[in-house]
Amino acid sequence: LLDCRTLHYRHVTLPARHVRLVVADTGVRRELATSSYNVRRDECRKGVELLRQHMPEIDALRDVPPHKFEQYRAMLPDVVARRCAHVIYENERVHAAAEALAVGDFGACGQLMNASHNSLRNDFEVSCRELDEMADIARSVPGVYGARMTGAGFGGCVVSLVRADAVP
Repeated sequence: LLDCRTLHYRHVTLPARHVRLVVADTGVRRELATSSYNVRRDECRKGVELLRQHMPEIDALRDVPPHKFEQYRAMLPDVVARRCAHVIYENERVHAAAEALAVGDFGACGQLMNASHNSLRNDFEVSCRELDEMADIARSVPGVYGARMTGAGFGGCVVSLVRADAVP
């Protein structure tokens, strides 16, 4: 679990005797990822600028608690609000997933992975048809706790948390 601001990290154990991570490649190359990803970054920067009018103490979206975001969300343009929502709630999901893994709650971790993919698709809009279909297919397999796209989006891979005996 890496904090990219401070570079502080802690290892989160994946209990390999119980679960595995399965990575599946959609075969879709990310040709538009760089330019579209930069647009997403600009939209997030715009969100920070606007939110700073009410929360001058923030430097980045990671500094915005969800309840404060909801308090000011309506003042943001819709697209900017959705981009910000993804980042703010994704940070919460990552910490919750680490805690769920720590206590062996794979179902909760899987639900967080599913919510993450849904947010990447709907709020951050970096998914594609193939990623969505692959995540849906993975989620339909007995023993799969959750699945989400991984990487920059617009193609690439889906990572699934799978019960160890269900991997085949």
